[in-house]
Amino acid sequence: MGRVLYPPLPVLVIDDDEAALKNYRLLLHSEGIDNVHLCQDSTEVLPLLKKNKVECIIMDLRMPNISGEELRPRIKEDFPGTPVIIITGVDDTETVVRCMKMGADDFLVKPIDKNRLIASVKNLIKYTLLEREHLQLKLRFLDPRLDHPEVFSEFDTEDDAMKTIFRYMEMTAGSTEPILIT
Repeated sequence: MGRVLYPPLPVLVIDDDEAALKNYRLLLHSEGIDNVHLCQDSTEVLPLLKKNKVECIIMDLRMPNISGEELRPRIKEDFPGTPVIIITGVDDTETVVRCMKMGADDFLVKPIDKNRLIASVKNLIKYTLLEREHLQLKLRFLDPRLDHPEVFSEFDTEDDAMKTIFRYMEMTAGSTEPILIT
């Protein structure tokens, strides 16, 4: 069995500076975020996202070819719900406001505060995982079938409320959170 990467989907880091990319990867790995994909050419981002889903994106604002300011709205339109952290060397209110208006989930100024970057990435990962789990639970809760009816075979019931509890138990079985069913 192979090693499990965290997060389940990669964190995509986009920057035209190769050294910066390597530093971001090292920083993320040092904090347990080992599923990281690096992209140095902003023209490769949209095709890459069409082929692969990501947990979140860390993106430089100023890049040749396609800037972060051009890329963010396209990501938002083509891949809605993909969180983006924008990083830039420009520290002015107008830039921050413009980035937030175009849908940035966070905005960090270079030189990067490592703790803030890690906290932001971890929060976005946690949020996207919770969103995904919520959607799966919602879809699963609406499905009347049990995935493993044999587990509940000792219960002789046709009661819909009881079957709903069984579905809930199946949905939450993989959770690491404590659950009490009374």
